Amino acid sequence: MILDANASTGFQWQLAGDASPQLAAIGTRIYVSRGDPRAMGAGGINVFRFRGEQPGQAALQFEYRRPWEPGVPAAKTIRYPVTVQ
Repeated sequence: MILDANASTGFQWQLAGDASPQLAAIGTRIYVSRGDPRAMGAGGINVFRFRGEQPGQAALQFEYRRPWEPGVPAAKTIRYPVTVQ
């Protein structure tokens, strides 16, 4: 899963909930800068990887939020339905 992000704002995509038993996360979220990483305010992407574990349907929900603001609603929420065969 690849989601546009901008780490300079403090916001990060976070997986909300658990998609098991159909899916298992592979590693942790990775941030990749687009362009020169020394440039202030340069955007990038968050990369999440998953492995199909068991046939069935699941949903991956991601929230775009600042990790130090736990009581604040997410700035964005995206939900992806997934079918594992």
